[in-house]
Amino acid sequence: MSADAGGISGIAVYVAYADTHHQSIIGAFPSPWMGSPNVTFIGTTSNWDAGAIRLDNSMSTPVTGVDVSVQIGSQTYGLWGPNLSIPAAGSLILTETVFANFDTSDSPPNPPRGVCSPVSTAVAVIHLTVGGTSADYSDTAQTLNTGGIDAVACPPPGPNDESRPWTLVSGGAATPAPTPTPAPTLTPAPAPTPAPTPSPDPTLGGSPTATPTSTPAPASPAPARAPASSPKAVAKSVIPTKAAAPQPAGAGAPSPPVAAPSPGLPASPADDPLPTGVVVVIVAAVVGIVWRSIRMMLV
Repeated sequence: MSADAGGISGIAVYVAYADTHHQSIIGAFPSPWMGSPNVTFIGTTSNWDAGAIRLDNSMSTPVTGVDVSVQIGSQTYGLWGPNLSIPAAGSLILTETVFANFDTSDSPPNPPRGVCSPVSTAVAVIHLTVGGTSADYSDTAQTLNTGGIDAVACPPPGPNDESRPWTLVSGGAATPAPTPTPAPTLTPAPAPTPAPTPSPDPTLGGSPTATPTSTPAPASPAPARAPASSPKAVAKSVIPTKAAAPQPAGAGAPSPPVAAPSPGLPASPADDPLPTGVVVVIVAAVVGIVWRSIRMMLV
């Protein structure tokens, strides 16, 4: 629903006073009224003594979500409930829902009945809301409160006919209903970024496979190397207990024993047996050296 400086567009607002409780004299009863074509009427069905409001819809579709209230001075009237409807190209008329509960001529701020001066200057204001748009319409002619007096007794002697016909009232600038401020939305903490998945190696094919880390086996200790025998030990091992007299070659004398290689030493070409003649010469030389040493010690 749009709005303009004259109120809510597409809707015209009228006010009147309906009086059948007193004798009709002036013939000013408002029309249209209950039972008129294309009129939605909310109020009692007879014996009226009340103000009235009429909303005309100039559009080809019904207007829904209508809410109306009236304020005159300190008095507020909200008798018709929310979510009213105005028929398409028709009218909605609102008046008393119980006898005298909208008697706007005989209620403050008007003076009491029979007091015709001074008159009240209060102007009734019609608050109209359609959907989310609201506008106020002022009854500057004082139709609803019958000129600021209880017209049934003014002018005297009365009783007078209080009826007044429909009068168009102007609306102020329409104001859209305020939009509620939404509650602040908590920003969730950012989700942790997953670790990137390694791309498969195109040269291998398939998905990458993690290579298990093998635990190295404990190193085995190197085998102990037997200490090499000293030259003296080697020489001693080849010296016979008693030197044999040299024998002519070929006489069949046994060859001197050949020293076996010391245990623990690796085999090498030096461990091969020497020729027999060389061994004899070496043994004879060693025996001679030992014999001379013994003699020198005995001298």
